[in-house]
Amino acid sequence: MLVAAALVAVWFSARKRPDAAAAARLVALDELVARDDRASLELAVSRAASDPSGEARALQALALLWLASDARDDAAPLLARVQDLQAQFLRENRVRTAGWDLRRDEIAARLDQARQEAAAFQGRELRLLDAAAVAAAAAPRAGATEMALLRARALRQALHGDAALSTTVRDASVLDASDPWVEMALGVAAGGLEDPDLRGLRSVAMRQPRLLRARVLLARALHASGREGEALRLLDEVLAENGDHESAKARKAEILAPPRAGVSRVDLAGTAPPERAAGYLPRLKPRS
Repeated sequence: MLVAAALVAVWFSARKRPDAAAAARLVALDELVARDDRASLELAVSRAASDPSGEARALQALALLWLASDARDDAAPLLARVQDLQAQFLRENRVRTAGWDLRRDEIAARLDQARQEAAAFQGRELRLLDAAAVAAAAAPRAGATEMALLRARALRQALHGDAALSTTVRDASVLDASDPWVEMALGVAAGGLEDPDLRGLRSVAMRQPRLLRARVLLARALHASGREGEALRLLDEVLAENGDHESAKARKAEILAPPRAGVSRVDLAGTAPPERAAGYLPRLKPRS
């Protein structure tokens, strides 16, 4: 009888140890995703790949989606530059003032470079979105909780601009009326601008300070509404906690960058004689 009891105790002990280890792995994954810099997110993706649990698959999808969001943000200024250079190219082709062909060729070279750089980030975003879709599809089969699935679904829909996001948010609110990951997905979808008081993002930033992404999203919305001082304070807080946070550094640099100088081209007169009516030859002064 004692032997049987001892065997049962050993069996229960053996069962608990893997469970505790699995829980520790999930906590570590969650912390990496919350840390939010690129290296941490990529490490979370890598570690989750060796964890068979559904929760790990869902966290992996979440990390991949945040990386995709960063790639989209990286592409945005390059796409704006492409549009600006296209406008310059068309203007040179239309106006054709002195030296226009040289200026056009130089603009064309810069335009091609900007297009290639933007395309690289856009390609990265698509690859990350595809990988996130694979992880999200595997999560329910591996036993992920409904809330974990809804978090990944909400962010994916936010990045795609999917109208079904409102349904996902409603479903998530039944399980947790103020889940921070879902609220951050809403911040991505709206840019914070549909909420003039920024209550949702402010709430997440205050309730979940460990989720650095919430403060970065809030800073972006504050900057867009002209509140640079508040935005810089938040970004400095994020960088004090994680100096490797690329998105926070990029946002801060954007706010502190001097305003773009307006450049107007002035066509200088050349050394050639002024145009005359057809058939007129300039009179040369006789040598003295």
